[in-house]
Amino acid sequence: MRGTKTTSNISPDDWYAYFNGLYNDTKYEFDPVFTEYIKSYVEDYEADCEINMNEEIDGCIIDEPINVNEIENAIKSLPNGKDPGPDGILNEHERHPMFLLLPRLTILFNTILQSGNYPKLWCTAGIVPLHKHGQKTDPGNYRVISLLSVIGKVFTKILNTEMCEAEDLLYEEQSGYRKKDKVHLIISFAYMLWFKNTSHGLF
Repeated sequence: MRGTKTTSNISPDDWYAYFNGLYNDTKYEFDPVFTEYIKSYVEDYEADCEINMNEEIDGCIIDEPINVNEIENAIKSLPNGKDPGPDGILNEHERHPMFLLLPRLTILFNTILQSGNYPKLWCTAGIVPLHKHGQKTDPGNYRVISLLSVIGKVFTKILNTEMCEAEDLLYEEQSGYRKKDKVHLIISFAYMLWFKNTSHGLF
């Protein structure tokens, strides 16, 4: 990674075996009542979300083409100094020749929306282990991050912003991943609610 230097004697085969074994342990047992509840909840949710794709939906944000301004704002929000995904494209690569990229990205993004064909490369992540503590020869002592395609992240960022805000998918109380919401204000509000309720003997 950029600005990070870590050496280890772990072979690629050892890394593959370690990652391939994560979350594949069959020893985990879940409460059958809880499992059935979650399964039923998901099925009900999916039933509520069924949409006839052959019918036109007035005002549906997915039916509106992505414009140049949306792409430009998404690119400008990308931080500098981050590592690229599998395609090797950096955030800076998109920002500096922006006037050349914007028309082409507009065509690309809208073609994806119209066709429904999402590039497989954007679903592929580069896995980078970062040493946390302990012996560097133990894969379990590393924190793993996934690096995705920057272009794919710009596309999904635009969709996420438009769908969440325009379609009112987020509850008013939700502040995580919401633009201009301040975490410290939410913490202060939560503390005041806790203090008020404990003072009245509700907790």
